[in-house]
Amino acid sequence: MSFARLPFELLLRIFLNFDTVTLCRSTQVCTVWRQCSLDKSLLDVIMRRNIDHCLYFIKRITTQTQEPSGQKEGQIAQRREEFLQETVQLIHGYLRRRVLKPILSEDLNTMLTGMCNLLYQTDKIIKFRVEDNELDLIELALRRQIEQLISMYSSNSLSGSQIIQDVKARLVWEEFVGKNDNCCHISTFMELTAKIFPTSYNLSQLQSQLFFLLNFPEDNMVTVYKWNLLVEQFGPYDQLQEHLESFCITGGFLGMINRVRAEEILQEHPPFEKLVLIRFSRTQPSHLAFSWKEGEKLYHSLNTKRYPLRSFLEKSFKGFSLVPVRIKPAQGTSFVHIINNNNSNNLKISASGYVSSEMPDNSRYLKLEFENVAPKKRKITGEHL
Repeated sequence: MSFARLPFELLLRIFLNFDTVTLCRSTQVCTVWRQCSLDKSLLDVIMRRNIDHCLYFIKRITTQTQEPSGQKEGQIAQRREEFLQETVQLIHGYLRRRVLKPILSEDLNTMLTGMCNLLYQTDKIIKFRVEDNELDLIELALRRQIEQLISMYSSNSLSGSQIIQDVKARLVWEEFVGKNDNCCHISTFMELTAKIFPTSYNLSQLQSQLFFLLNFPEDNMVTVYKWNLLVEQFGPYDQLQEHLESFCITGGFLGMINRVRAEEILQEHPPFEKLVLIRFSRTQPSHLAFSWKEGEKLYHSLNTKRYPLRSFLEKSFKGFSLVPVRIKPAQGTSFVHIINNNNSNNLKISASGYVSSEMPDNSRYLKLEFENVAPKKRKITGEHL
């Protein structure tokens, strides 16, 4: 009796033991195997299994708390933990509501596995009471990952290049990646950057910045969500290269820090300096956040009307100076170094390294170092930076 002649219900039980990659390959074997691999009840079980793994770690995270040391440190640590718990509850709500479509997709499986690994790392970070800044990084990665999943795989999401809102950016994706493709490998996209940005004066540094921006969370994939997000934050597409070179390479953009860390950086500078920095927004991933200091007071805002980045800075922060900070990805890795003009302060942050050991190896940690990148701060005027 051939395998294909087994009762369909028995075949489904066998296929339940396959991983997603094996199931995808099974669709190409024969008609019966294809029907089994794409059976809705089978896909529902596999999706539920992946989600249950995530929910298991969410339950562990929500039952753990950190014990801060001093009063001020305790307040800051409490804010960080509140941010983390807020994000974990957001993920919990999405997963409980089963908003993701039960489809057979290696990309979807990779993202759910990445989500589960991020939650696993979060559980270990809290358990081992490591540095607070590590919570910032993991929390931002978790929020970005769930937003990406909802954007690409919810019942209301568009498919392929239709997710990309900017018309020129969509045409670039369709030309170099594919109209119906949701993602490509990060190394493939890096090879294409010379064609996408042919006029860049410093292609290697631009590639380093793009590697950091497009590989967060770290999954070695460039998705339509990430490309669309990059253009929304630093666009429109016509001004994308200029903004990346002006604020990522030259300085001013700090990337994956939250408002707590932004305030800590601004407070390191004298009160008389009017400074502004650019970072990712936690709660609204499609927007960049701006943190600034006037005297002893600290403020935060978003570019909700989507003005081009340079125009928004000149309109809202005339007379301010950009914090002399830039992000410099380490050569040959996805680890990132934030570089500032203060050599005396070294901030060490652990990164999510999707490992399965009891505690991540120290060599996988993301370390942020501070050193001079510019002889003077760049002042924002109504005409130029």
